[in-house]
Amino acid sequence: MAQKISRNVVQRITLPRAESARWCNEMLSAAARNLNAAMLDQDLNLIVFKEGARKVLNPEGKQNYLWPSMSPDNTRVLYSISGKECYIYDLTQQEKMALGRLHAPSWSPDGNWVIGMDDYDDGERFTRSDIILVSADGQHRINLTEKFPKIALYPSFSPNGKEIIFNSDKGEIFRMKTR
Repeated sequence: MAQKISRNVVQRITLPRAESARWCNEMLSAAARNLNAAMLDQDLNLIVFKEGARKVLNPEGKQNYLWPSMSPDNTRVLYSISGKECYIYDLTQQEKMALGRLHAPSWSPDGNWVIGMDDYDDGERFTRSDIILVSADGQHRINLTEKFPKIALYPSFSPNGKEIIFNSDKGEIFRMKTR
């Protein structure tokens, strides 16, 4: 039974419990068929969902994988390994490429760049960190905050790719324009 609210704002649907469960499963199954994502499981395995198919990737064997993400075109996986480097794994070529030390990496909206931080700590707090931009082909590595007087952390691109947003260790939020 459905109860409609005027002006197309909200539609509340009440279904019997069994019908609700069936409907939710159908909706999730339909969404999963189109899912493209990279994530970690509870054992820190690198899991890739490509068009709904689940695959344990683990290109470096059993490691502590961190910060996985699928490229915007769903052909590559970006990830870091704890205590090691950041990598891009090409799902088509089944090859990996090292990007060097880069924490909390993320893709640019066009997939041509990766941004992350090169951070250091004393076990309790960050002691220094810079925002690093790396071309997805690994040919260019640019320190964007080399002369920035604060500890720069956790960068990401704006959805249109025209700005980079990051924060300081004090919680201040900053943005810089891309060219």
